[in-house]
Amino acid sequence: VRGGGHGMAPTFSSTTGIQISMVGFSKVEFNREKQTVTVGSGCLWDQVYRKLAPTGYNIVGGASADGVGVGGWLLGGGYSLKSNRRGLGIDNVIKFEVVTPDGRVRTANLVENSDLFQALRGGGNNFGIVTKFTLKAFSQARTNYVCPGFPSQHVWN
Repeated sequence: VRGGGHGMAPTFSSTTGIQISMVGFSKVEFNREKQTVTVGSGCLWDQVYRKLAPTGYNIVGGASADGVGVGGWLLGGGYSLKSNRRGLGIDNVIKFEVVTPDGRVRTANLVENSDLFQALRGGGNNFGIVTKFTLKAFSQARTNYVCPGFPSQHVWN
């Protein structure tokens, strides 16, 4: 299963078999009322951030937006620049839409298919093909970053 194609072995679900590209699953929907974002597993983080930018909301997402796919990043745990405050990316998934090996499309959350929900939050791509993730969204504070610099000779001498 290929999302953004950024991952490398052994995170591939198949290195010699059939590849299923999720590129067609690229819809991003923001729900201000519920403070959630539903993201197709074929999205790249850049698509998600562009959709959220005018809303004033953000999510725990990939630090490198260019070329990193949502699906693989989340199912791999999802370490983010926001993780120290908001947890891993996978901790912020509140619902999955997944096609299980029996061919059924299932919703997995804390109430419906909760065992599958827990398995997907750490089991990678072993339990089916995730087509959508619903993530918690939070109000993005205005932040200014400062990166102090100094001549390298002070570091190495």
